[in-house]
Order: sequence, then C-alpha cells, then structure tokens
Amino acid sequence: MNTQEFGEFLFDQGISGVVGPGKIFIPITMPSPIPPITIGTGSETVTERDGGGNITGTVQRSSTLTLTDASTPSSPNDFDVVEVETETRFDINGVPTSSTETTVEPPPQKEPEPEEPITFDNVADIDLGNFQFAADFAPVSWGSGSCPADRVVGYTGGTLVFSYQPVCDFAISINPVIIALAAFSAMFMISGIRTS
Repeated sequence: MNTQEFGEFLFDQGISGVVGPGKIFIPITMPSPIPPITIGTGSETVTERDGGGNITGTVQRSSTLTLTDASTPSSPNDFDVVEVETETRFDINGVPTSSTETTVEPPPQKEPEPEEPITFDNVADIDLGNFQFAADFAPVSWGSGSCPADRVVGYTGGTLVFSYQPVCDFAISINPVIIALAAFSAMFMISGIRTS
C-alpha cells in the first residue's frame, strides 16, 4: 500500500488527510541504512628475534569483520561481510614500523547438491515357482486304539461270548468331549488359575 501508485490513487480520489484539504500524505522513502558495524574476531602478538636470540621487535596480527547494510527493497535483510587481517610491526621501543591490511576473500558458496529422487518398488520380481510336496490329509483323528477281542467264557452247557464292541462305540463317540475337557483342565493348570 505504501507505493507511489497507491498514493496517486488516493490523491485522485480526493480523500482528505494529513496535508491540505482533499490530499493525504503517504511517505514513500527507504529507511535509513544501518551504519557499518566492525567486530574484532581475534589478535595475537609474536616477539621477533634475530639469529642470536635477541629481541628485534614484535608483530601484532589482528582480524576484524565489517558488516555493511546492503539491503534493497527486494532483499531488505542483506548484509555484506568483509574480513580484514591487519599485521603491524613494532621495533624494540614499541614504535610502529609498518602495517599491512589484507582483505580475506570469502570461500565460494557451494551449490546445493541435487537430491536424488526417492523411488519405491524398483526391485525386480522374483519367480518363486511351484513347489509340490506329498501330504497325506486324513480326517481328524481323536486318538487311536482298538477294541479288545470278545471274551469267550466256557461252561458245562456251552460257551458264553461277551462283546466289548458297544462299550468301544460309546467310548469313541465321547472321545472328543473327553479330550476337550482335558485340554481345558490343562489350560487352568498351566495358567495357574484356581477355583475355590
């Protein structure tokens, strides 16, 4: 809204405002730039000696960062960063003899590496083939056994035959019920549940 075109639109509409009848004042100015900021990042002092070990002077090395406002309307938060290294040489009396400043070039910015696309299901299908195996499927068996042979009792007038077949048929018919009751009882024993 704070553009020249919007201000002219309001002026053309005759909106009364701050400056004069029928006119409105909209300042269209850039904010004042921030003054440069210099920050010391470190320094060291080294004593220089000649071949005989005598002190000939000192060297002081220091580095600073200078932040300069480089904002524009399209990039309002930009700063220029410059690193400067200073080397000053002093004689044995502490009088500066020379000073050099070197601007350190920032390393080139790396381009971001392109991300590799993520793919799914790129594994080839494997033919599992058909496997056949022999299996004898028989009806459910609730146990195996055989009925005892008939009991034959002899007496003076002839022989008497006792058949166990009716008892065996009854036992076979209630066999699943007895196995189910035994499994239910075993479940109570294994789980530790007691009934009082």
